[in-house]
Amino acid sequence: MSGSGGNQRPGLADDQASGYVYEFGSWLIEPQLNRIRKPGEEHQLEPRTIEVLTYLLEHAGEIVSIDDLLDNVWADRIVEPNAVHRNLARIRRALGDPPRAPEYIETISKRGYRTIARVTRVEATDSDPALKAALEAVTPPYPAYAGDEEYVFVCYSHNDRETVYRELVRLREAGVNVWYDEGIPPGSEWEQEIAGAIGNCSHFLLFVSPLAVASKHCLDEIQYARNRGRQLVVVYIEPTTLPEGLQLAIGRIQALFKYMMREKEYARKLLLSLTSEATSRPADVMRIPHWRRSFRRLTPFLAALLIVAALLVLSRSDLVERLLRSAPDNSIAVGRFEDLSPTSDQQWIGGSIVSELTVLFPQHGLQVIGTPTSNVEAALARYQVSGSTMRMRDRLRVTARLVSMDTQHQIWADVVFEGRIDPAQDVQLNVAKVIARAVAGNILEPSGDATLVNATPNEKVGALQQLPSTTERFPSFPDIEETPDEQN
Repeated sequence: MSGSGGNQRPGLADDQASGYVYEFGSWLIEPQLNRIRKPGEEHQLEPRTIEVLTYLLEHAGEIVSIDDLLDNVWADRIVEPNAVHRNLARIRRALGDPPRAPEYIETISKRGYRTIARVTRVEATDSDPALKAALEAVTPPYPAYAGDEEYVFVCYSHNDRETVYRELVRLREAGVNVWYDEGIPPGSEWEQEIAGAIGNCSHFLLFVSPLAVASKHCLDEIQYARNRGRQLVVVYIEPTTLPEGLQLAIGRIQALFKYMMREKEYARKLLLSLTSEATSRPADVMRIPHWRRSFRRLTPFLAALLIVAALLVLSRSDLVERLLRSAPDNSIAVGRFEDLSPTSDQQWIGGSIVSELTVLFPQHGLQVIGTPTSNVEAALARYQVSGSTMRMRDRLRVTARLVSMDTQHQIWADVVFEGRIDPAQDVQLNVAKVIARAVAGNILEPSGDATLVNATPNEKVGALQQLPSTTERFPSFPDIEETPDEQN
């Protein structure tokens, strides 16, 4: 919903706020819409990518160094030069500008980049009246839902509305009813309107960004949704560090990292999250099993009698604990895949594997309980899978282990991948398939699959790469997706 303003990045605020567009060769560049287009072709770019392009256009014909781009486009963050290379690669792909024979952006070896096509900056009214209107006010795509059926409440920062509105259109096309703040009716009390919408929603969808977590309105809505026991679905639209208080509130909820995922895979998982009752139910509002509800209705005398009898018969504490568990025999908790990389900045690899496993395990007959940061929920499961990842440049090692939560004994452990990363392959997805198949074999069919067990780590992944896949690839590993010609 709402949000605080947030600051524009230095060097770009004035131009982007003034409604300027750029004619760049045959392309029209529209920074505030994150769009480039020409007759018959149009591309939507990520906000950071369009800012890199805008900075180059503002310094047309000049050699712009990597340090210049880092200082002006990433002024609020410390990032590696690879971030510039990646965004330049995206710009070139969108423009259809090969680095070996460029027509738009030239690489100056060891110095930086320079635009070589004609650049003209014009006000939006001079080039496209409709664009000017869109820049002045990004119009909500449709009215908020007001019927009696189930609906999703959307919490977001108004400064992210361009990105969020595209997601709202996606949800409506998929048949999801959505309530969002597209304008509180005149005379309505803001708190009353928002409280009613949150209290009656089936899911609370939070779009996380640095601006959203800095918004008091968003934080108030999240707290109210938790107090009312609403089911939270969390989507990161930008890399974001959660404040300590918010980490406690949503840090343990399995999230979708939109900016790291393929569009089709993200859309599939988002719709699955909004139609599943087991998405992210907090531990303090978990559904109480039926037998426990019935047990509470027993008289105190009968309840005491049953407890004493059970303790006399089941003297072993592990059997008592097993009796009190509510989870079925095929339940599993997905733990963390710890990042052991020397740079300690590759946590997203393990996060991608965890995200895939939560989808793959149910396909293998396993019931996923809890999240990687929920010790309370994980303790209810019969089994837990966890592991580690270690990346050194273009090489990756992934290990996994399966533990019985009843006995704390390790059932299975293996190196599931070790070798050079191939950007053309879905490494995280294929690794997750290996783990899901091995875990399911050990839980549901203890004899296992001898072909898979006796194979080397890379043979295991290779054997599964031919399996039919219902998912899109995860993004390539960051520092190997550019060609050498784009490096400086």
